[in-house]
Amino acid sequence: MILVTPTGKDIFNPTSDNIREVLKKDSEYWLDGCGQISLSKGKVEDSEIVLLVFRDKKHGFVVMNMDARKAVLGERQEKDLFAVLDDGGGMPLLIPLCCFVGEAQAEQVLLHFLETAECLNYENWHDIDEGYDSDDFVERFFDSCDFDKLFKVKNGKLEYWGE
Repeated sequence: MILVTPTGKDIFNPTSDNIREVLKKDSEYWLDGCGQISLSKGKVEDSEIVLLVFRDKKHGFVVMNMDARKAVLGERQEKDLFAVLDDGGGMPLLIPLCCFVGEAQAEQVLLHFLETAECLNYENWHDIDEGYDSDDFVERFFDSCDFDKLFKVKNGKLEYWGE
């Protein structure tokens, strides 16, 4: 296993303590680098499952299977409300509010993957691209997006919804 921190540091054969330590870091630490961590069985480009974790100081954590483009479902029910993460590896990333989780749930998913090299039950994951045209989002909002706004899908199109 390899854990890559937001600052780009590779931690080979990470321990549960390594994961807990990174998750507890403040938002500034996460934004100092690429804005995400990754956990994979080997090098990211060679792994069939790569978990990416993003941290948003307002909404919490997003734990996403990079290849499946699915994120762990949190407690919120809003699948048609989206928040924009501006620290998604340099690109804005639109995430349904239902996919933001707390630190404890993010830790649980990562520790399970660390111990088993498998994702938790996929019934508890959500397709982050469901309900909107991701090309439409990038085209309309990439250059002028206000990252503190929420978006709602209406008739397959994104609209500003509020803060």
